[in-house]
Amino acid sequence: MNNALATTKENFEKISLRMSKRPRVLFFDRESFADNCKYLYLYMVRHCPEIEVIWCSYTPKVIAELTAAGLPCLDMNANVEETIKTFLQAAVAIFCVNPSQSLGRNEFLQASLKGAAQIQLWHGVSVKQLMLRLVPFISMSDPDAWTLIRWATQPDYFLSTASVFDSFWRDCFACRQLIRAAYPRNEVLIRPAQGHELINASLAATAEKALSGQKKTLLLAPTWQRNKGTALYETRFLIPLLKYAAKNNIEVFLKSHAYSTNINDFSGMKVPHFHVIADNLDIYPHLRRFDLLVTDYSSIAFDFLLTGKPVLMQDIPPGSHELFEPDYSLLPGDGSWRHLFTHDTIHEVIENALYHDDKQAARANIVRQLFETETTDASRRLASVTKSIMESRCGRRDEWQVI
Repeated sequence: MNNALATTKENFEKISLRMSKRPRVLFFDRESFADNCKYLYLYMVRHCPEIEVIWCSYTPKVIAELTAAGLPCLDMNANVEETIKTFLQAAVAIFCVNPSQSLGRNEFLQASLKGAAQIQLWHGVSVKQLMLRLVPFISMSDPDAWTLIRWATQPDYFLSTASVFDSFWRDCFACRQLIRAAYPRNEVLIRPAQGHELINASLAATAEKALSGQKKTLLLAPTWQRNKGTALYETRFLIPLLKYAAKNNIEVFLKSHAYSTNINDFSGMKVPHFHVIADNLDIYPHLRRFDLLVTDYSSIAFDFLLTGKPVLMQDIPPGSHELFEPDYSLLPGDGSWRHLFTHDTIHEVIENALYHDDKQAARANIVRQLFETETTDASRRLASVTKSIMESRCGRRDEWQVI
């Protein structure tokens, strides 16, 4: 950044810090209407009429969906000056991914939020080293690496679902204040989704029919592996799996990670019992409908545990993949809640998980350790904390003296 741009950014930061704040809470997305921000936003729109709640997005599809539903939103593409003014007066900004992604790495938008309290909900329990804890493993001569870390490590508050993760989140994101609550997105794993929660959650007709039928259903959900492929996309894994599913009347649903690259395009495949779910679709309203989950080490596995149903995870011996992931030492316990599989054992493990599952007690035990507060209370609890933080920021305009 040249000197003129750096000065402009500094000026926006100073203005944002000195500006009186309105009772305004901004939510930011990850190119789709989904994840933890979606569910907390919808709760606060319904239950906090005294607060100006706004969803902020660069994505035309998201803006169109929310506008059609009559929900408050801001198109950050439409008028940059109005966007900056909206940001400058905001008391709270809430993210669930790296703000660099939500703000398009726009340094001026970031600077305009300097005076707002920033809350990071993140997007799941992790067996991946993240941000500052990645520094020993990555090249810091790569500007992209340190830029992402700089952007991510500025939250004032960070959501931590359990005390076992507190030091991890502090180390990763340099946050000084943690909020203890469950993930808002997981509420629809406990109860049916309703109303606006179904925005961006419509399955294709064939997939909906299959998921509503009498056959067993399997959700295949590979994780994002830092722009690398994953073995779960390889034909040597998929083809035998699909043949097994067809033979045993199992419907297979593939939900690719939204940021996965260098993978095959499965969208055009016409294979019986196989359904490809759009990358950016919100799968959470449907998770409780699947009979089991198959993944490598995606964070969706830990959320799926709340359904009480089996979780199959790829058996990846330490040192055989990346040096820094998956790292199961980040989790409590011995991992006995997982059904582990390899390419050679996947059919046997599916059969065992569906019909001879012996890990229910282990799953219930790990759920208690991963999520210390009630999942059904996640949005209410977070809305209450957010309101308190907002009131504190807004109250600063009354802190003045006459001498």
